[in-house]
Amino acid sequence: MRIAVTFGSICLIFLLIAFSSLFAALSSFGQGTIAKASVAQATGESPGISCTGPSGTFSDTDLSVTFRSFGSPVIISFTAWANLSTNQGIQLRPTIDGRAIDDMTVGHFDVVGDSTSLSFSRAFAVAKGIHTYTVQSSCQGSLTIGNRWLMVREMN
Repeated sequence: MRIAVTFGSICLIFLLIAFSSLFAALSSFGQGTIAKASVAQATGESPGISCTGPSGTFSDTDLSVTFRSFGSPVIISFTAWANLSTNQGIQLRPTIDGRAIDDMTVGHFDVVGDSTSLSFSRAFAVAKGIHTYTVQSSCQGSLTIGNRWLMVREMN
């Protein structure tokens, strides 16, 4: 009988610990890694923006977001539709605080005219503080950038 009482007491203590751990986990749900993530996004403000050359000269688009980073790497993702005529090309790249991060771009050149989707996604290291993330374009010829969006997410 004494063994059964001792065993029952141990089981009861185990259940109390398990339920208190479960309650603590449930009460902090949403305060974990997802809640700590910094996310900002922008959508193009007009149905289309023009992009002119010369090729190799980059200028800011209307896709730009600013938010405070905690010093963790960020993932920069963007997508844009481009409407190209014969012998036109486009390159897009991200910038952080007005500076190109590296030479990585996404681009398309078309000989006969086309509508294409361009997507980019990479992780970059950033210092703690407030940063502005912008998409820049460089075009050969005069073309239109259609629907577009930018998302920046800080990883934890």
